[in-house]
Amino acid sequence: QPFDLAANTSTGGVGIDGEGTVTAAWSISGMRQAFVATRPAGAPEFATAVELGGPGSVAPELLVNEAGATAVVWTEEFQDCGFAMFCATRLWMRLRPQPTAEFGAPVLLTERATDHPSIAMNERGQLVVAWTTVDGAVEVAQGSVGGGMGAARELQPVREGERPWTTSAAIGANGAAMVAWPTISQVQPPLRAAYRPAGGEFGPAEDASPSGSAGAFGPTPAVIVDSRGVATIAYTTAAGGTSLTERYPDRGFSAPSPLVPGGAVRFALDGAGNEFAYWEADTSNTAPVQSQPHAMVRRTAGVWGRPYAILPPNVHPEIDLDERGNAIALYVKRGGGAQHLHAATLTRFDVMERPQKLTDVATSVNQVSVNDAGEAVALVTEFRD
Repeated sequence: QPFDLAANTSTGGVGIDGEGTVTAAWSISGMRQAFVATRPAGAPEFATAVELGGPGSVAPELLVNEAGATAVVWTEEFQDCGFAMFCATRLWMRLRPQPTAEFGAPVLLTERATDHPSIAMNERGQLVVAWTTVDGAVEVAQGSVGGGMGAARELQPVREGERPWTTSAAIGANGAAMVAWPTISQVQPPLRAAYRPAGGEFGPAEDASPSGSAGAFGPTPAVIVDSRGVATIAYTTAAGGTSLTERYPDRGFSAPSPLVPGGAVRFALDGAGNEFAYWEADTSNTAPVQSQPHAMVRRTAGVWGRPYAILPPNVHPEIDLDERGNAIALYVKRGGGAQHLHAATLTRFDVMERPQKLTDVATSVNQVSVNDAGEAVALVTEFRD
């Protein structure tokens, strides 16, 4: 049975550690307040929610690793302005080194962020948080759950005639990291990114795609870094397709590789280091929208395989992996004029088993989290009258 966390919620995130402790974060529409709550392993209910920040706090993002280290970041809107890209917000973070501890005090990362921060954490608790600034720069803060966060540093300064509009961050098991950001300008620039090798510092901004090939608007680029420090970026092209590019520790970006059929890619990683990419390919030209999910896999130290169809046609799947590459998928299917929540297991990435309908209420999936043992939790939003 589902747990009712709050009413009138907007964005949020959820995570489960190796012992089965679940932590969820969310914000309340209208109130503009953000909260976090924990359900200890085996407990019948969530503990009392803790307020992350006061009025103006929105859009919490939460990460939990297998050891239970937890990081949550959110924005505080303190100005009344128009377009979000030109509105400064405060970016806050709270850390918890283990599930039995209390969250630390809020830490202010910046007062110049737009509302598009990204956060990444590995199993060692190392953290990367990236954001765009209100004046058009890209910044990053680095640290760890146990050691705290360092001061923000600039990855790209303000460039005349060019503006980044969002960021995507990823960190690998060995500490190698990548931050990527699409940009908009009168002359379409490339997708840009900065790479950090294991044990090193972020280098200068690089062109991750040929000039003019990346789309200015569209889905946020997806980034993943494997155990070797190899980074992969999936991004929308100016022509509306999808391309992949890779950055190895000892050389620059590869030539882009088209992904057919394309879509907004998301990545997942299992405990053995196998990488899983999945996306939806639109199969309809009219409403209602119908999509066929696809996936592809890169085994540890291998190359990306061919795309293949997974799951029945649906919209907005969210997938995560256990230690052995078994995936838990939650997705929405249309029926009776509404969108209903379904779930399935993909054994070793591709064989669908135990599909089941979870609810008759119109629902959307915020996030799915799976620990190495295969225990899963999902944060979903039900639309009730």
